[in-house]
Amino acid sequence: MGCPSGTVVAKGKEAGLLRDAEELERFLQDICTRSPLPVSVKTRLGLADVSEYERLLDIFCRCPLKELIVHPRVRTELYKGTPHFACYGETLEEMPFPVAYSGDIFSPADLGALVQGYPATTHVLLGCGILANPALGRMLKGGPAVTADEIRKFHERPLEGYVEKMGGNTLFRIKV
Repeated sequence: MGCPSGTVVAKGKEAGLLRDAEELERFLQDICTRSPLPVSVKTRLGLADVSEYERLLDIFCRCPLKELIVHPRVRTELYKGTPHFACYGETLEEMPFPVAYSGDIFSPADLGALVQGYPATTHVLLGCGILANPALGRMLKGGPAVTADEIRKFHERPLEGYVEKMGGNTLFRIKV
């Protein structure tokens, strides 16, 4: 329930699932009951307003989830603006299962600030941060920053795969 893409949301997928709380709860209860594996959920705070999150938290508490991953923005904010950290903090306090943070971790300093503000944080989803900096995981463990050679390889490996699968005009076929 994290992707805010308009075409995806319009089909009732990803963040579009947040539109109808009753249907969302039925869906989650059904998935949790039928899945042979533990169920984790990634969510936003709502579609348009953080006030929607209170109801979502109630639903998540009633579901036997393994983990809740919180991207503390509503769908309409996409990836812009300041995350609603207080909502993440409330989630850490209320959920009966592990909670992970997702969003805006691009450096060790970003992670440090998050953990300083919310010491109960035990894990994060790096998402866009790892795409922007393929050495981020290493840096978070105290390792060196990305090298120019790593950036080149990070670009070339997927490009070679795209060319192999799609042919010569790969750049015109890739959707961003």
